[in-house]
Amino acid sequence: MFDVLHPPRTMYEVWESLPEGTWCQLVNNTLVTSPSPLDVHQVILNEINVNLTLYVRKTKIGYVRISP
Repeated sequence: MFDVLHPPRTMYEVWESLPEGTWCQLVNNTLVTSPSPLDVHQVILNEINVNLTLYVRKTKIGYVRISP
């Protein structure tokens, strides 16, 4: 980990210091992160999942999965 006396000197050192699983990308030598989804996004996603799951179960055509 870096501190005030030993800051990262390169963008690669910054990149390597990020916690495992950090969702970001390097664009023009700048780290860009995606914001967390809004609550309305999660509500809509849940509605879609529920309706798809009910349809798939009714028709017995497969399974519905949610990915992160």
